[in-house]
Amino acid sequence: MKILDFRKVVSLADFYHLYEVYLKKEFDEKKAYSIIAKTKTSLIRFVLPEWGFPFKLDGNLLPSETIEGLKFMEKISIYQAIYALEAQDKVFDQFGDHVSYASRRVYRSALKKMIVWGRSQDWWTQSVEPVLDGRTPTMVVPQKRVEHWHKLKPKELPSSLSQQLDVLSIYMRTIRQPNLAESSWIRYSRELLGVFGWLCRVKGISLAELSLAHLVPVEAIYDTSAAEQVVGLVREYLEWMRVNIGDKKSTLRFALQAFSYVAEYIHYENTKSFQ
Repeated sequence: MKILDFRKVVSLADFYHLYEVYLKKEFDEKKAYSIIAKTKTSLIRFVLPEWGFPFKLDGNLLPSETIEGLKFMEKISIYQAIYALEAQDKVFDQFGDHVSYASRRVYRSALKKMIVWGRSQDWWTQSVEPVLDGRTPTMVVPQKRVEHWHKLKPKELPSSLSQQLDVLSIYMRTIRQPNLAESSWIRYSRELLGVFGWLCRVKGISLAELSLAHLVPVEAIYDTSAAEQVVGLVREYLEWMRVNIGDKKSTLRFALQAFSYVAEYIHYENTKSFQ
């Protein structure tokens, strides 16, 4: 369904309000309200802070904050608004573990649907392209997430490594960080599967030989030279990721943190008798 509104759409507020009208016409009241609420939160809490709106780390948006957010949208030009997905990536990075992956998917999907709808409207060519001096804007609309090709699947892991990761998981959620969210540990474990996949598929280490010691050997706890080799391995992997997979900051940050947690665990296991 297209909305033939020939007034000039010049701001994110214009864009959002037209989308809201469409939702109310297209869906029943309950469903429309649900989509509108998700879209509104996605924009105000997870996009606008990149452009200067106050960043709120914890708690739900207050009604007054929602009103201020809607007003703030009037300051965001349509030219800027079309890059909302990129802005959302940056805000999600700032939130870190405070926003679960399930929530990120919900609000990412809500924003993506709004942008895809906007591109299908007749006013897009009247409002967006003139602002871009006749150039058709390049929209980055992410496809469904797929696992990076280098990552090992859990079923590929040798039993010895699988057991080590199980013990690491227990350490992380009982000793290191008892309040660690399940979604966060899943993300860290995925990054470790990426590291081990890289060691196996790129570096040529046998799958059967893989262990946490390939990331952080015990010697690195006591020997400076061995510790420097670990640092070198981390840098090599992150650089390989940047070149071959992409340089998304959140992915690199989680990979680096996963290495760090393994190092802490190895240190704990090999020094706990002295604690």
